Amino acid sequence: MTQIEIRARNLEDDPAILEIRNEAADPFPPMTLEEYRYNADPANSPPGAVQERYVAILDGRAVGIYVVADAFFLDRPHTFTANIGVGAANRRRGIGSRLYDHMLERVKAHEGNRIYCFISEAESEAVQFAKNRGFTTTGRANRMSRLDVEKANLDNGYQGIVERLEAEGIMFRTISEVGMENEPVLRAIHAMAYESARDIPSSEEFSAIPFEVWQKWITSPGNSPDQGWVAFDGDRPVGIAVLSRRGKDGGFNNYTGVDREYRGRGIARALKVKTLDWSRANGVRWIFTGNDVDNSRMLAINVRLGYEPLPMEVEMVKDL
Repeated sequence: MTQIEIRARNLEDDPAILEIRNEAADPFPPMTLEEYRYNADPANSPPGAVQERYVAILDGRAVGIYVVADAFFLDRPHTFTANIGVGAANRRRGIGSRLYDHMLERVKAHEGNRIYCFISEAESEAVQFAKNRGFTTTGRANRMSRLDVEKANLDNGYQGIVERLEAEGIMFRTISEVGMENEPVLRAIHAMAYESARDIPSSEEFSAIPFEVWQKWITSPGNSPDQGWVAFDGDRPVGIAVLSRRGKDGGFNNYTGVDREYRGRGIARALKVKTLDWSRANGVRWIFTGNDVDNSRMLAINVRLGYEPLPMEVEMVKDL
């Protein structure tokens, strides 16, 4: 077995970690160092939530990493998420196995008894690696897809949708227009987004991401209050779409959701139009998204727009 050292990640490891992470993320745009460090900072998670990152060091350089974290967004206690990455040049040398064994001991040390992970179906060796260690597929998967913004199909139910809804009393504002200091309205938006997300098919019941974590995330690297659009009926928020920048000309549709009482009126389509208009004006050529394979309503909206499928991310689980 390759002689390696496993230790806690530090800031000096981050450029090498980012290379490993972005190498495995094709065809998605690369993450920036600033974004990675925001995600890795425990201060940006709920207080007390476990988040640990350990690296495998070979010849003084990080060649592999694992991340293990509380699934604080799920109702079920003692549940963790985990992922392992090893640079392509150093695979099949036992490094992934060493990282896995170390990760498992850390989960047990935090009294975890269930671990979830998502693995791209294109990474067949990684799927088999997890199966060999007792992970099983849950039947859930995220259908990843990509839209060429310039080729978006707005001829099928999108033309004039914003104007029609505005005539019906539904108004659209960015989070910037709402104001980051307007806490009562922001809390109402956060609550609406959480309730709408509870209808997404899932292996577990969702918990709300704490408001303070969500509020901080809105201004995190790649994000901005100008990149979140909210539909209002009077003072009531009834829909939301949030886009994150990634790379020179890419973006991720992080979430689109509509209040249950307002579905079927075209609000999600109108929010998509707002996202596309902003993307064209701000140099975003590609928008990436992921949808649960059983979320037929949102999948249909994206297919109509022209999103093209990418390999699915398969959910796997292990009970300890």
